[in-house]
Order: sequence, then structure tokens, then C-alpha cells
Amino acid sequence: VYDGASYTELPGLPEGDIRTAIEFGGTIHIGGAFNGGSYDLATWTGSAWTLQAVFTSKYAEITDLCVHNGALHAAGVSSGFAGISYGVRRLDGSTWSVVGQELNGLVRTIESYSGALVCGGDFKTDFLENDSSMVHVAVLDGSTWEQLGEGLNGRVFDLVTMNDTLYAGGDMVGEVATYFGLARIAGIDSGWEQLLPNIAWIIFSPLDGLTHVNALYVHEGSLYFGGEFYIVESLTEGAHLGQFLGEPDAVRVMAAFNGAVNDIDVFGANELVVGGVFTTNTFQATPYVASLDLTLGVSPGAGSSTWSVWPNPAMDRISVRADKNTTSKLTATLHDATGRMVRTVVLNGPTGTIDVHDLVNGSYTLMIEADGERGTAAFIKR
Repeated sequence: VYDGASYTELPGLPEGDIRTAIEFGGTIHIGGAFNGGSYDLATWTGSAWTLQAVFTSKYAEITDLCVHNGALHAAGVSSGFAGISYGVRRLDGSTWSVVGQELNGLVRTIESYSGALVCGGDFKTDFLENDSSMVHVAVLDGSTWEQLGEGLNGRVFDLVTMNDTLYAGGDMVGEVATYFGLARIAGIDSGWEQLLPNIAWIIFSPLDGLTHVNALYVHEGSLYFGGEFYIVESLTEGAHLGQFLGEPDAVRVMAAFNGAVNDIDVFGANELVVGGVFTTNTFQATPYVASLDLTLGVSPGAGSSTWSVWPNPAMDRISVRADKNTTSKLTATLHDATGRMVRTVVLNGPTGTIDVHDLVNGSYTLMIEADGERGTAAFIKR
């Protein structure tokens, strides 16, 4: 539990993987797979954890939790001798009931939208059906899941509502194809609007792996998205965290983490908190957790300086310039997209040139220290 300054452990949580957490009825509920998948829901009583198996089977896992129409809902998967099943459950009193029909792929996210329950994930149709009637996103119509809009052309990892509009985040760029990445729909009976129509020019994978949005969060009319991706905004490059600015292809770099962002939230009024697999980044942060004060804007932290890099993208060399004069020698380190340091260079003043012709094509972060201050800049090697 985070109180704004430090973390306090809630002791006794069984061994396992945590996928989602929610507060419902004044109690913390955590979904995942515990004790080897024998249980998938842990509830904090105030002094200890109690365990349940919502998706009862040999192996059970909850992938998401949400509150819809005053009831707690869970998305998940069960695996046993009869095979694997994917679906949604609802807590009715003390009993978990099946919601809708089973689907043929993982349900990764559930959300309440326009009075209806919607879900997204890997599924493409009903369980054991052969048609493609529900491509990755569905809405509950009575007791039946039906495709929402025309569906989406990639897996959906998260759904969130803002201003009577439903936003979806998911697969972005792969080795041989591009996917929707971000999309929105204004009404159950409407169609999806692609928010990154030129996604291959904006978000890319320098390691030729599949990139995707893992988490969406809305705060004061702004949509933030985190995941596994690299983003280029004008001459700025960053990784794993961005802000959508309301119009197609309008995105803002928020960070340059060296690992994926898996969840986003806000603590207090304006402290954006992200969690994931990153261990270092361009900001001051605890490994796996970082926070940004949105009232001050994104900053490299106390005692920092801003640097410009050009040309960007670069082929043979880059020029760097500080936002203020200094007579000290500067130490510049280059880090690749995985966070690995690939080069150290000493510069003799506020400007300089660095040879990059032999670097592997991809995205890089330049970290510079001088006069007790540090600065960062990013560029792409072509």
C-alpha cells in the first residue's frame, strides 16, 4: 500500500502472479493465479488474505476485475481435464455466476460502458464456433456476448471510458503487420475510429517484436497509455508511456523507460503512478514503479538540464547542445532500447559531436552529466 511517501506490505499474500486489483465494498480484491493456480482471487480482511477459486478448475486465473451495475465482475480462464475455457463471472451475494457464453480466447479486460458490460481480448468468436462474429471486443446483450462495432484487428489489452466514449488499447506493430494500437467508439451502435492511422511512422519496434498497449488511464480529460512500444513525436523519442492528445496520430512522449509499463493510476490529485518491468529510466524512480507530478510536467528530476540532439533520425553522427553554457567537460553515455550502455564519450563544452555510424539501427537514449547536473535526450539511428 502506497501512502505518498513509502510502501507498506500487506503480509501473507500467497505465492503467485497478480494480474489485477480493485477496491469493492471497502475491501481490496486481487486477481491472478495463486498456489499454482488452485486459487485466483485474494481478498484482504484487514489483517489477512482469504482465497477463492472463481474459475474453479485444475488451474484458474483472473485477468481483470471491474464493478458493473454495483456488482463485482471477473474475467479469467480455467484449465482442467475438460480443456480450457475463457469467460466472465459475476459475484451474486456469495456465489459466482457465469456471464454470457464462453469465448474461444483469453478475455484480458472488462469495462462498464453506456450501461452495458464490454470485454476485450484474444477471442474471435464463441467457444467451439467457426465463424468470426466477435473479433477481439464484445458487448453483453442480455445474456449473450455480441461483437462491438466491427471489431478490432488485434488483441485488446485494456478498455477505458472517457466523455461517453470507449477507448481500446492493444496490439500495435508486429514483424509483418500493423494493428489498431488505439481506437475509440462513441456509442454501442457506432463504429470504431482508428486513433493511430499512421502507426508505423509513430510507434515502432526497433527489435522487430510485437508491440502493444498494456494499460489505459483517464485523468482530467487526458488519456495516458503504457505498454511495450517505442514512440516518436516530432524530434523526441521515448518508450513505454505516452499521452493521447485527442486527435488521430496526436501523441506525446511521456518517458523513456527501459522496460514495459503494465499499469497506470493516479495517486492524490495529480501524481501519475506507473508500474511495470522497467528498472531504470530518464526519471528518478523506484525500480518497477515511477511517479510523475502532472502539475509540473514531465521532468528528468531535480538537478537536471535539457539537451537537444540533431539530426534525428541520424545516420553517421549526432550534434548535441545544452540549454545553458558550461565550461566543464561533459560525460555522455549512450544506451540502447534495452537500457544497455553502448558507448561513453567526453565532450568539452555545451556543444559537441558524437560518432554513431557503427551503431545498430534503432532507438537510443543519451544521458549527460556536467556541473553536478544531468540531462537526457533521445534519437533514432537509421
